Amino acid sequence: MTILELRYFIEVVRQRNFTKAAENLFVTEPTISYHIKKLEKKVGTALLKRTTKYVVLTPEGELFYKQARIAVDAYDTLVQLAEGFSKQDNRQIRLGMTPILYEYYLKKELEQCKAILGETLDLFLKDEDYLLKGLQSQQIDFAIIKIYEFTKDYFDPSVYGTIPLFDEPVYLILSPKLVKKGQISISPKEIGRIPFFTAKEGGYTKYILEKLCMVYKCQIQNYNIRADDFSVLLSAVSDGKAATMAGKSIATRLREMYKGIYSVDFLPIKPSFSQCLQMIYLKDKKLSEREWKLIELLRKANG
Repeated sequence: MTILELRYFIEVVRQRNFTKAAENLFVTEPTISYHIKKLEKKVGTALLKRTTKYVVLTPEGELFYKQARIAVDAYDTLVQLAEGFSKQDNRQIRLGMTPILYEYYLKKELEQCKAILGETLDLFLKDEDYLLKGLQSQQIDFAIIKIYEFTKDYFDPSVYGTIPLFDEPVYLILSPKLVKKGQISISPKEIGRIPFFTAKEGGYTKYILEKLCMVYKCQIQNYNIRADDFSVLLSAVSDGKAATMAGKSIATRLREMYKGIYSVDFLPIKPSFSQCLQMIYLKDKKLSEREWKLIELLRKANG
């Protein structure tokens, strides 16, 4: 038997009349009669009895009618549920990150993702604290944030879920005055004797610096410089006042952009000191198939 046959049967019972049932279903009366006969043949017994005035159920028909209504209601519920899944999977993915991460790490990769996923990827470029507020208010679905080993506790695991995308080494950016001639790397112990700039931003950016000082026993110089104001930052670094740090991708770009303009060294920290770009989302969120696809694409692009 089919859902269509059950719908025809239920409507005839409701109207107690084949003609009215056909009108409500926008079909002809012979069509209704044909499908009811097919249904009764499949069931193996008569379900309806015609009288001169209206149609009534047989005893078997009464039992069948109750179960038919349950079956059709359950089918309709499943259809609505499936449509909801489809709409959810096709809605925009709202992804946030800092302008620095977009420009220096993910611009090309996200353009490729857009080409694959279509216009359903919506980007928000804000600072980390705005992004976390956006997650909590559900204005965005994900935030990509750089996380260090010593800043993991900033993100409450009972609130946020995290998915690592990729790691990269961190470089110290400092004046040649602060290192030995010919030095090609710097150890975590040496970091402790080098002052660091404060950032103009508060929140997560400030937290990174505070934890850095706590872990490596380094000092903070009170120069409020925006983290993305590279020209001002490198000018201050070249004067030997203090140092800063950046992931390899940014350090490499800055070295190319400002070569010959500022006298600064870009030294890898060894043993390895890395930062991890992670997708952060509210822990109770269920990720759709397309969202997992986005994560897979970003991982492969940086793999």
